[in-house]
Amino acid sequence: MLDESQKPIEIYVNSEKFILKNESFKIQCNKKDNDIDNYNGEIPQIRPIKCYGIVGCLQGENQKYLVLIDEAIKKGEYLGSNIYLITKFNYIPYVSVNISPEDYKCITMMNDFLGRNLLYFSDRVDLSISFKYLKNKLDLLNKSDNESNKSLESNIFNLSNINHCWNYYLAKNFIKETYDRLNNFIFPIINGFFGICTGEEYSGDLTLALIARKDTRRSGMRFLIRGADKNGGVANCVEIEEVLIYKHSEKTTINSYVQIRGSIPLQWTQEPNMTRNPKIAIQGSFDENFNVFSLHINELINKYDSIHCINLIDKKKDQLKIGKEYEKLCNEYKTKDAKNGKNLEYSWFDFHHECKKMRYDNIKKLFLQESVSKHLEESKYTSIQIDQTKYQEMLRDKTLKIYEYFIKANFLEYVENQKVVFRINCIDSLDRTNVVQSVFGRYFLHLMLKNLGLSDVSPSKENISIEFRGNFENKFKNLWADNGDNLSFTYSGTGAMKSDFVRTGKRTLMGNLRDGYLTMKRLYINNLMDGYNQDCHDYFLGNLNISKNKLRSHSLLGVLVVHIIALMIWLLMSRKVKNIEFAYAASFIQCGIWFVLTLLIVLATSYLLRSNFIDFHSNHK
Repeated sequence: MLDESQKPIEIYVNSEKFILKNESFKIQCNKKDNDIDNYNGEIPQIRPIKCYGIVGCLQGENQKYLVLIDEAIKKGEYLGSNIYLITKFNYIPYVSVNISPEDYKCITMMNDFLGRNLLYFSDRVDLSISFKYLKNKLDLLNKSDNESNKSLESNIFNLSNINHCWNYYLAKNFIKETYDRLNNFIFPIINGFFGICTGEEYSGDLTLALIARKDTRRSGMRFLIRGADKNGGVANCVEIEEVLIYKHSEKTTINSYVQIRGSIPLQWTQEPNMTRNPKIAIQGSFDENFNVFSLHINELINKYDSIHCINLIDKKKDQLKIGKEYEKLCNEYKTKDAKNGKNLEYSWFDFHHECKKMRYDNIKKLFLQESVSKHLEESKYTSIQIDQTKYQEMLRDKTLKIYEYFIKANFLEYVENQKVVFRINCIDSLDRTNVVQSVFGRYFLHLMLKNLGLSDVSPSKENISIEFRGNFENKFKNLWADNGDNLSFTYSGTGAMKSDFVRTGKRTLMGNLRDGYLTMKRLYINNLMDGYNQDCHDYFLGNLNISKNKLRSHSLLGVLVVHIIALMIWLLMSRKVKNIEFAYAASFIQCGIWFVLTLLIVLATSYLLRSNFIDFHSNHK
């Protein structure tokens, strides 16, 4: 945890304005309309409020609050810049210092959102951007006239991928400003994962970073948010970028490989209940779902060029039904869309069937499928070369953000551009998905190291578990396992299942037992807690207007009472067992019967009461 002295921003507050100060700039923000201007006056002789950055402006029920990054943990250096994980917010009232009970509830929801989500930021690097996205942005800017370029350079999120900026809504009151120095106080924040490690096993100048960026659209809790909306946004959509940076004597090479995950892109629901796998219901007609599917795929193709959808769900029961609908939509799209149809491919790999009995080496069967094998060879990865002198100059020049420097200096040489992006999903797009994505990540990382001349090992479709050199193997595994756990936690409330394979390369008995525990934990969280978690989520993203929408209390008191009463019933009934000595089988059987009956009462009553604390996510806007 960083200490108070390391907070670079000071905020001075009076009745009319906020004065923001850092090492280089002083600006003022008018409380009435959030107008921004230079501040040339004397700094007030009052104690400032220090922070690492400004998240944005929160509208409570009674007044507004300036939301600050109060505490953060440094997670490493990326492109010469510090990357931080936010651990605590601070709130400065616009009017009254006294916080009303209604506004305290709003602040509690913000804090609870932070407790369930991992938010990262940097003061110089825009984490919302992948290098493939940057290439598209550069091409767009090169086609624009000077006036367009000028307007793009004067906004907080001028280069950002807005769909990955989680504070975009909270900062929107400032976005209207063309005051370019505001981006020294408000930084794009991503939700997902950031991890980084060194690769001295290959070279002292080698760094590997893994960045996961959750999409803000159709975002929320497992079971409450499934499938696609009418605009083509899908649940649990995440862009994951693997970045390998190698500093030579004369140049720096940056290699980037992108994958995406997301819910099956048609309209479907899976309302939570007290079973492990609630029934899946497909919504709307085929034509309606084709329109939704087309919007989603068109956006992906425009962004990533070519898309290969890999479906990992079961070929039985409800999953078979929705899988067939998904496959049918892909085939219809390829037939009807002459322009983009050739840039879409679909593969169905029944993960649970192929990898049963812990045979995870069978993932190689996916890699050996003709269409997947072909795209593995064609895909490549994005590769950039930078003159080493200019790279060091960029790190020293603190007046510009890293990507602004890339654009203004115009020294990025794109040697290769990734041609195919794999879109991978299971039902949750969590556990099976993370396992398979880590295998794709391993394949392309081996390819990068080979092409850099740092390794003589070639990636293999038949041997998907070729290890990296020395301790770099453990570093790679832990990055992907931590990524899976963090993304799973935000969506399901627990870490990822099957993470023992990602972390160790083997499926183990203890891993299976852990998965059983996580299943029970998810059952509880998804049924009894995610209604409130969804409200917190929607409030942070601006999808819930608390001045217009009455919030449920989401009280778990009724469930707690049921559990206590059931426990008392079981104890009373157990006392009536004549022979309570556990050496006798009859005593075991009678106690077991009472326990099962009590458990059924708990489950049934909890199911009936759940409407008091869970909302099946209507549109809050």
